[in-house]
Amino acid sequence: MLPAAALIGIGVLLVADGSSLALGVLLIVLGGIVAVVAMPVMTALSGIFQTALYRFATDGQLPRGFEQTNLAQAFKPKKKGFGSSASTGSTGA
Repeated sequence: MLPAAALIGIGVLLVADGSSLALGVLLIVLGGIVAVVAMPVMTALSGIFQTALYRFATDGQLPRGFEQTNLAQAFKPKKKGFGSSASTGSTGA
């Protein structure tokens, strides 16, 4: 999606500047096409990964094309960042 946003952004800048109206419009249209094509592809790939992860989590089957380390890492606890630990705040009384 970043390439599509970049194309659209550059196109808008060219149109706003007035230096190259035709090129700007072409970049905006091209960015829109890239976005429209990329969205369903990304959605499909996400669904495939989620399905593989579900099968791995429920019955331990490792689907073809996936490595165990990649699927197992999805279950590792996230590191706690700043401010995410339990507060020891005062009672306020």
